[in-house]
Amino acid sequence: MAAKKDDKDPGEPMGEAAIEAGRQTRRVTESMVEAGMSQASDVSHRQTEQVRALMGSGTRLYADPGEVSRDDVDTVMQTSARLAKGVQSMSWEVMNYTQQSLQLSLQTANDLMTCRTIEDMLNIHRNFMRQSVNTFLQESARLLEMSSGVTDEVTAPIQQRVETTRH
Repeated sequence: MAAKKDDKDPGEPMGEAAIEAGRQTRRVTESMVEAGMSQASDVSHRQTEQVRALMGSGTRLYADPGEVSRDDVDTVMQTSARLAKGVQSMSWEVMNYTQQSLQLSLQTANDLMTCRTIEDMLNIHRNFMRQSVNTFLQESARLLEMSSGVTDEVTAPIQQRVETTRH
C-alpha cells in the first residue's frame, strides 16, 4: 500500500532538517541563557566591588574601632538591607527571564514538530531567533538599569555618612 503524500518518513531530508534545526535552536538557546547569566553575574560582581570599595573607604576613616558610632552601624545596616533587597530583585528578574526563555524554547520545539515544509521550519526558527534576541537585549538593559539603581541606592547612605563625618 502506498504511503500518503503528507506522511513523512523520518529518513527523508525534512526529518533530518527538522532534527538539525531543533539541535541548532537548542544550542542557540543554551548559549543565550549562558550569556545572559554571565552578563548578570559580571554586572553583579562589578557592583559588589564598587560597594566594597566604597565601604572600605568609609571604614578607613576610623583608626580606632572605638570611634565607630551608632550612626555608623545604622549606616552599614541600611546599606546591607538595601543591597540584599537589590540582589534579590535582580535574582528574581534573572529567574523570570530564564523561565521565559525556556517556555519560548519549548514552544518552538513543539512548533517544529508540526512543520510540513522546510519553509515552515525556517519561519519558526527565524521567529524564535528574533524573539530570543529581542528578549535578551531587553532583559540585559533591564538588569543593567536595575544594577545601576541598586548601586546608587546602596551607596547613598555610605556617601552621606562619609560626608557627615568629614564636616
